[in-house]
This record gives sequence, structure tokens and C-alpha cells, in this order.
Amino acid sequence: MDRPQLGLPVGGDANLVLNRDSSVEEVMVADDSETNSESTSSQESPQRFSVLKFQEEWLFLQNQDEALTTLRQRALSGGLRGCRLRSVCWKLLLGILTGGNPQQWVQQIKQIRNNYVDLFDKVKINPWLDMDTDLDNPLSQDAESPWHQYFCDQELQNVIKMDVVRTFPGVEFFRDEKIQQAMVNILFCYARDHPSMCYRQGMHEILAPLLFVVHCDYQTYVNTVGVNKSSSDPMQTILDPTYVEEDTYAVFAKVMFAIQGSYQISNVEPSNTGYFPTNSTPTSPVSEVLNQLDWIKEHLLAPLDPELHQHLQQMDVTLALFGIRWLRLLFGREFPLQDLLVLWDAVFAEGNMFQLVNYIVVAMLMAIRHQLLTSDHTSCLTILMRYPSMEVSKIIDHALFLKNPMAYHQPYQTVSYFHPSASAGVQSNMNPIANKKRPHKLDKKEKSEASFLSNRFKRLSLRRSSQSDSISVNNDNSSSIIEGFMLDDPAVVRGELKHCRAVMSLVQLKLAQYHTVLEQCVPHTNIAAQQALTGIHELCSLLDPHRPSPSPSPSSFDVEPAYEVGEVQLTPSTTPTPTNLPPPRSEIDMTIFKRPQGQPVETSDNVVQSPVKK
Repeated sequence: MDRPQLGLPVGGDANLVLNRDSSVEEVMVADDSETNSESTSSQESPQRFSVLKFQEEWLFLQNQDEALTTLRQRALSGGLRGCRLRSVCWKLLLGILTGGNPQQWVQQIKQIRNNYVDLFDKVKINPWLDMDTDLDNPLSQDAESPWHQYFCDQELQNVIKMDVVRTFPGVEFFRDEKIQQAMVNILFCYARDHPSMCYRQGMHEILAPLLFVVHCDYQTYVNTVGVNKSSSDPMQTILDPTYVEEDTYAVFAKVMFAIQGSYQISNVEPSNTGYFPTNSTPTSPVSEVLNQLDWIKEHLLAPLDPELHQHLQQMDVTLALFGIRWLRLLFGREFPLQDLLVLWDAVFAEGNMFQLVNYIVVAMLMAIRHQLLTSDHTSCLTILMRYPSMEVSKIIDHALFLKNPMAYHQPYQTVSYFHPSASAGVQSNMNPIANKKRPHKLDKKEKSEASFLSNRFKRLSLRRSSQSDSISVNNDNSSSIIEGFMLDDPAVVRGELKHCRAVMSLVQLKLAQYHTVLEQCVPHTNIAAQQALTGIHELCSLLDPHRPSPSPSPSSFDVEPAYEVGEVQLTPSTTPTPTNLPPPRSEIDMTIFKRPQGQPVETSDNVVQSPVKK
């Protein structure tokens, strides 16, 4: 077992850009050695801007108080998205580095690196060294034999590697052999340092995002600022890419300490090879994660949303069916990696024992409560195992409100329920209708705009469902709930409009800033780049929320033609063909009441069949 050097040459790193579908595209960063020596001052300005941003973020972390109040607030509000020093923020939030005392950071980071090196040397067994040939040999079955332990270690590393090679198969970063070997080393050292838990499947998916963040932060610093070996800059020491594996282990160990209950099984210990015994034990094993899920169900979900809790019970959908994966992987498969990191920012910032995780589970369930309440057993499991796309900031805000309603405001577009701890001494009213906020009364113009968007959402959703044939449309519910939107509530549509305008303004501002920077760097001789700049400028004008737009009219909609039964569409190249269709079958018995000649109408026996013309 060797320790690979993960520090790449300056400018030789590959950064990863993530989109909403969790797909990852590799964007190769240009090598600094290939930069033209005739670079102009305008071309150097973006790099100088990045250096200043590093120094600004570093100064922000150095000025934190001991409680990290400002940093925690920024992490809980999603302010660390795109942060260049996210790994350092995590070290502070997890207690690896001491907040408010930056003078000790260098000494602390050196200590954790030395601890990992000592642990690595301790668990690395070489039976060929100092072997007593008279008492020990490769065939020995003695538990104290170095050869026996060596073979157990090899088997455990093979088990770990089988999971590591399958980590994020679509990401080239995790296909690198050095990265895979570093993951195997970290997981093996943790397993040997924590024999009661050893290694369990799923730990590699906790480690992967941590290693990714640490590696990217360190390489971004090197590619932007550079490395001066004679410098004693504390930031350079902490962001030294030579110690990616050591620093990642320290973060991983802290995270696993907080979520060890999701992996640990009481009164059962794994073997030296990492396998848990399959034979029966005197006392049945107790999984702590099941106890945690029961607590979430009884103390959070049942009082906060009794209707959803009762529905899941009726559908026989237990929290263990999906909650074990949610807790063990810290929602790693429920959100795209970029959103997952924002979620972890909040989890790390809220407390060292990750109590916010329990409320995130409830917030995620309540965010899709309308889909679950209208689904059967199979559909509920499908939704929960393939969690729909949600805005992670709303999940975090809702979880914070559920945990402490006195400190956080209830986020918009969440189900309004009375929180038991919101008012001391007042009896809880769990009626969702009585506690629902009265919608804001809209004027005529807002009603017209809301009606237009509501109909548009209906048409788009119904068209997708009819094309895929995977979603059955219920006429009774389609008018009120479409993909999580309550279309009959004008306040929801009004809020969505405000959110869209805010996003458009932000995107327009960012594009304008990027256009200004690129316009100074791109030479006029590059025709393709100049065309791209023109396209960015056009997008800025299109994204202007104050730009007048034509009012919606029926002629702007794509109206699909309707045909009667048996009717064919006429085109210039086709002519109508006569069709011999049978007469329509009526549900009414075509009979007539006829009075025979010379006989009066006395009884109902005079009913005869209608004559058929020949």
C-alpha cells in the first residue's frame, strides 16, 4: 500500500464543472507554461482579480471570532457556493482548525498531517521484515501472525477498491489511479483505526466529495497564486497540494464521527477482513440508523405533518426503505454534487453532531407531500428512491425553520404548519387548513398573468406526460397540482414570477460582468470569440426583466388540431377517401311506441321495434 503524490504540477489540474443533472464535464485549465510571453496587461487582470479574491476570503476567515458566527451564517444561507477556500471553511466548522486563532492554524495542520503519516505507517504491515522463520510463515493461522494480518489487510483493501472504482463512474477525476489509491488508503486507515466499525459500503461516497473539494481548492490556489517554497505564508502551508490525502483524512474522520450511528451496529463487530458475521448472535443486532429513523418519524414527521405520516403508514412505506440511504450517504444521491456541497455547508455549520440532518429528512418529505399523498405504494417508493429536482436552498431554509422556528422565518412556498415549540404554553393546532396562510388578493392584471402561467404549466406538463406515457393524468387533480405547483393558488404563481425576475436580474448582471472582463482580454482578430461576446451582449438585453414583452394572446399558443373519430387530416398531397364506417352505436334502445290499426293502446305490449328502411 503506497501513498501517491496527489500534488500535480502548476497548471496541470483539471477542474470539474457540474450542472443540474449531476452530469460532469471536464474543463481542462490551460497550462501556465503555455501562456504567451507577450501577454498584455489586460490579460493579466483576471488572474490578479483571482489572487485578490483568495486574499479577501483568507482575510475573512482570519477575522472570524471563536464561535465562527459570521462564517456559520454565510454557510447556512448558501454563501459558500463558489468559495475558493471551502475546504478551509469546513476545517473550521468541523473543529479541525481553531476559530478566532489563526496563529495556531499552521501548527494544527502540521499535527494532523503527522498523525496520518504515523497511522499509515502503523497499519502498513510488511511480513518480510523481521520475520521469525521458525515461528512464523505464510501458512500460519495464528491471529497474531504478521502473515495472517497481512492477508486480512489485502482482502480488506480489495473490498474497498471494488467500491472505489465504481465511485462517480462518469467523472474523469475519480478514474485517475492516484485518486483511487488515495481513497483506498484513507478508507483502509480509517477502518483499522476504528475496528468496531471497520469499513462499510457507502463510506466511499462520503469520502469522494470531500476529496474532490480539498483537491480542487489546493490546485486552484497553486494555479492562481503559485508556490514559493521559500515563503512562510500560512495560506500556502495550509493549501499545500502535497498533503491532499492527509488533510482529506482529517475531514473524513470528523464527518464519520458525526454520522457513525448511520453505519454502526450495536453488539456486532466486523472481522479483520471487514465483513460482519452472518451467523446468529445471542442478542439480535440493533442498527442505530433504524432507531434514528424511528425518532424522526415519531417526534418530527408525525406531529409536523400527521396527514403525510398517516398516508405513508397506510401505503406501508417505512422510512427505512429510503431513509437509510439518505442518512448514510448524507443525501449524496438525492442532489447534484454542486447542490450537495451547499447542503453539506449548512449541515457542517449548524452543529458538530449534524442534528440538522433529521430535519432535512422531514423537509424533503414535506416538499413532495402533494405527490406522495396522491400516489400508491409503488409510486411513493419511486418518488422517494428517485427524489425529484428541488431547490436545495428551500430545503435548508425549511429544515432550519422546523428545528428552530423562533430564530428562522418560515420559507416561502412550504406547507404551513404550527410548530409545537413555536409558542410555549399554547396547545398545538395541527389542522393544516386552519393554519394555512390566507393568499394575497390579486388585482385584475395579476390574476390575468397568473391564469396565463397556470394554463401554460398545465399544457406543458400534460404534453410531456402524454408523450412519455409514463404519467397518468388524473382530471380531478391535474387542475390543482402539477409537478409540485399548486396552480389554483395565485400566491404561488406570483412568488414564482418574483423569483424568476430576481434570477433574470442576477444572470444579466453576471453576464455583463463576464462580458466586460472578456472584452478586455479577447483580441479583435479572434472572430469566433468576438461573435461569442456579441451573443453574451444579446443575452444580457434579452434577460432584462424590465424589457417589454408582448402580452399573451391565444394566437401565440401552439394549438393542436382536433379530429373526430374516423376523420383524416387533409394535406395538399392527399385527397379525401370515402370511408364505409358503421353507424354509431347508441346506448339508447331505439324503439318507438306504435298503436296498431284498429286496436286501442292498453298495455306496454304494444312496443315494437323500429322499422328498418330497405
